[in-house]
Amino acid sequence: MAVTRIGVLGPLQITIDGQRVPPGAPMQCAVLGRLVAAGGRVVPTDRLIDDLWNGDPPAKATAALQVYIHNLRRLFEPDRPRRARARVIVSESHGYALNLEPAQVDAWEFEQLLHGHEAALRDPALRPDPLEQIRVLDAALACWHGTALETFLGMPWAAQEAARLTALRLTALELRARAALELNRPAEVVLALRPVFEEHPGREECARLLALAQYRLGQSLDALTTVRRCREFLNGEFGVDPGPALRDTETAILTHKVGTDTPTAPITVRAAHPDPLPDSGYAEQRAAVLAAAEAAALGSVRLVWLSGEAGAGKSTLATAVAAQLAERDWATVFGRCPEVEDAPPAWAWAEVLVELTAADPDACAAVDAFTLARRVVRHCRAAAGPVLIVLEDVHGADTATLQVLRQVVHWLRDRPVLIIATLRGTEAGAGVRDTAAALALFTADRIELDGLDLNGTRWAAVAAGLVDADDQLVALLRRRTGGNPLFVRELAKLVATQGTTDALPDTVRDLLGRRVAQLPAAVVDLLELMSVWGEDCDVPTLATAAGLTPDQIIDRVAAAEQARLLRTERGGRIRFDHALIRETVYYGIPVLRRLRMHWAVFESLSARICVPDCSALTGRDAETLAHHAALGATVETAERALLFGRTAARLCVERRMRADAVRRWQSVLTLHEMAGHDGAAATDEQLSAVLEARCELVTALAYDGRHEQARDVREQALDLADRLGGVEPLVRAATCWPTPLIWSARDWHTADPRVLEPLRIARADTGLPVRERILVLVTTVFHTALTDLGDARAAADAAVALAEPLGDADLLCTAVNAQAFIAFVRGGFLRADELKSLATRLLLVAAAAELTEFQALARYLLFRAALADADLATAAEHAGRAAEFATDGQLRHLLDALVPFEFLLELVRGDIESAERMLGDWHHEGVLGPAPLATQALPVDDVTRDAEALHIGLLLALAWVRGGDFSALAGALGERAAVAPELFSYGYALALLHCGDTAHARRVLAAAPPVGPPFWATFSIIRSRIALFLGDTDVVRELYTALLPLAGTIGGLETGASYLGPMDAVLAELAAALGDTDRAAAHRDDAERLMARLREEVAALRADLAHRTPPRPGVRGMPSRR
Repeated sequence: MAVTRIGVLGPLQITIDGQRVPPGAPMQCAVLGRLVAAGGRVVPTDRLIDDLWNGDPPAKATAALQVYIHNLRRLFEPDRPRRARARVIVSESHGYALNLEPAQVDAWEFEQLLHGHEAALRDPALRPDPLEQIRVLDAALACWHGTALETFLGMPWAAQEAARLTALRLTALELRARAALELNRPAEVVLALRPVFEEHPGREECARLLALAQYRLGQSLDALTTVRRCREFLNGEFGVDPGPALRDTETAILTHKVGTDTPTAPITVRAAHPDPLPDSGYAEQRAAVLAAAEAAALGSVRLVWLSGEAGAGKSTLATAVAAQLAERDWATVFGRCPEVEDAPPAWAWAEVLVELTAADPDACAAVDAFTLARRVVRHCRAAAGPVLIVLEDVHGADTATLQVLRQVVHWLRDRPVLIIATLRGTEAGAGVRDTAAALALFTADRIELDGLDLNGTRWAAVAAGLVDADDQLVALLRRRTGGNPLFVRELAKLVATQGTTDALPDTVRDLLGRRVAQLPAAVVDLLELMSVWGEDCDVPTLATAAGLTPDQIIDRVAAAEQARLLRTERGGRIRFDHALIRETVYYGIPVLRRLRMHWAVFESLSARICVPDCSALTGRDAETLAHHAALGATVETAERALLFGRTAARLCVERRMRADAVRRWQSVLTLHEMAGHDGAAATDEQLSAVLEARCELVTALAYDGRHEQARDVREQALDLADRLGGVEPLVRAATCWPTPLIWSARDWHTADPRVLEPLRIARADTGLPVRERILVLVTTVFHTALTDLGDARAAADAAVALAEPLGDADLLCTAVNAQAFIAFVRGGFLRADELKSLATRLLLVAAAAELTEFQALARYLLFRAALADADLATAAEHAGRAAEFATDGQLRHLLDALVPFEFLLELVRGDIESAERMLGDWHHEGVLGPAPLATQALPVDDVTRDAEALHIGLLLALAWVRGGDFSALAGALGERAAVAPELFSYGYALALLHCGDTAHARRVLAAAPPVGPPFWATFSIIRSRIALFLGDTDVVRELYTALLPLAGTIGGLETGASYLGPMDAVLAELAAALGDTDRAAAHRDDAERLMARLREEVAALRADLAHRTPPRPGVRGMPSRR
């Protein structure tokens, strides 16, 4: 739809897609003006005719009005298809309304800004400072470009509205003057209010503010004259005296005791911080970040995603912003996600905590993600002022880092905190994109640094020593570098030293490699050692590792710093000046030499740490040793490297960072293979160690949401268990997937005999330890619930009974999860009461033990149960909390399950067009996820993983609210019914009936499989329409009886992916078909009451969302979630 803007605060103006268009004939203009004056409300046709013709309409006024409406619709929507519903001037309730947003009509926008400002002034917690007040009021006053409703002067309907708008404008001017006085700007007030007072001498507030401003300028006589003129006007025109405020002001002027409305201490203007980047480079982006900081300072957390390629200037911009905010008394802290493998999980947050508390970084890195998040939040809440947290290189963040980010943002939602996350957008993985989606509510901006402009390129070149670059050379530098600041500097240095632009290297790595090669060999050796060592280092460590004295190290570091390859940070830590420099040096080392260097670093570190047993290692030491041991191991040293690799992996698991243990267990398995532990000559002990590592990898992959890989590794574990023989290895392999289960994440479609057989044997083993027995029972539940519900239910109950007395919260949550799955299989989310009870228990146990993954699961269950109860406010609360606590692996599936919720809310609200746009955008952008092959059948409980099936389901909901005609979807439904008849047969049959193919519809119905959970109620509603269409009274009676217990709910809503309106509306249709008109009427009344309540809930949710959502200047970076 074209972008429309209407101006009535002056001559009538219509702008469409940036182009001014003529409004048409005078009466046509009057129709538009009258609709604008209604403020978006419906104007009945009779009232509209009466106002337009001043109570004396012609005989064919209705026809004339329709012509004017038609012409206006063509003006605003020239491309609207014939008979398509109008979207700008809409027909509602025997009248017309203007359907535009406040920002599209200047009068509406002015009122919205003014009323919002007045509301903020009344609330002490929200009251803005005077500068912010002036900014808002200037924006409101800028909406005016003349007299209110100027084009319609002389029309009675316009006079009252014009007077009201004019009075509001005078109020805005007075409010602005008051704010200016608070900033001690009296001259500005006098210039603004003197002409207003001359035209409106009876406005007491205007007179009071003008007199105060005149007094402050030393114009006491003028101030008293202003008060006197106001008094004389009021006496002469109305016979009244001024109010107390103006009288008090006059007395204060006479006695020279004029105070101020607020303290007017002089404003301190600090010296500007030196600019690391020129205004002509990233000034716009910096302003956007600072705007987010201003919003955060008002008391609510804000998140900015700052993306760009390597060397684009992300860190420089973030540092510049931090320096500016530090001058404004912000606390600023930094954390960097290490770009080396096997760094400690959540290390960036450990660095943040170190800067907040001056604690030991290794101690901070030794705690779990939940505890780390809690400590960061506690110290941010204790800060005396606003806090800036800069997380760098988030594209390399592990799952623990992202989990802490989500929890910190949610838990600091009401605190003045700004978080800047820098990343290379093209390298951001699914976890980062999912986190960005989950935190969209708190995101102030997404900014991409796409290169300096010409002036910025010149500035960077001059800073690099190329002081005499002409325009042609600057343009060449920008063209070759794309404006990348790092590449600009490096090329500029090369040109400055060589004096020519010939043979410029193609990439920055080539350039950096050339510069490194020109250094003395001793300095290159140091750079290579540092690149192998990792992110940063200190002088004593380098001296020990290199076998040199500290002075020798300092000299070589100084040479590298002079070449701008290294930099020394606070505390003496030495770091590469940029990640690309380290990569260039590291990958320039021959592979075999690099391997030997890693092992040498491992030997040096292990000797320095002096731990008698690697099991005593904690924190960063264990991760670092395991990293270098794995990268430096050979066939001869793999056994020793394994000790450290297993220690690091187990520490990760103990800290409940299971998803981040994936690469650690993969490294362990690689070392086992290198040592020959899975070969033909391997011992049972070695094979058992490999089996344990594979089982741990299955668990880690499952926690990370990588279920296909987890299943493949489990198959390998079962193969190895078969090789070992005996029940115990088979049980270990069969039960290594005990992760919290989200229904849409269930990846086994039919029971696997390779899993079921060891489970059967283990259940018969009376000597099996309790923990293993619980895992056997839980695994049995998830593998047999769809085929043997009775046995699975008994297994779930037995697992809970065994877990309750153990005091192991993790095991108890796992067992309760199995019970909840049984409830789901038995009745879907229509068993809301049972599921709520189980979910509440799960939440209490998980929260007490701080098991975030089970808290996320419990919240998801409560979300779905609230949908079944048609409790939208509660559902929204649980949905937000589920995403807050979810691990990365869970988050992907939770977002898939939660995506349709916003769409369903729009349908409940009755905004079908908005829902349709939303669905189209999601499908186009891939938000609903990739669709499986058209021939790939999925079970009923996996529908939310099938993007195409979900899309069709939502299209059915749209068709339902438009009147229930499925004919347009017959083709798609037929294709899907062929591979998933249990999901689509009934919808396909109804579509065929709407197409007039009754015989085919009957054949589809006859072949349709029985309806069962979780979509029984949804399919039964569709069956009811089929029965009504066919006149099948027996089926109508059967369905009425079956659906009656669900009165008071919303059809399809319990699935989380459908909407078929109030169940009472369906029952009303069925009752009417059975001839029971009284029941039908009662059901219709109940349906109307329910929808009225739900629409109020949706309105409240939208209002709350609008209040909490930061303004978004634009999305200029960060890949969308795909």
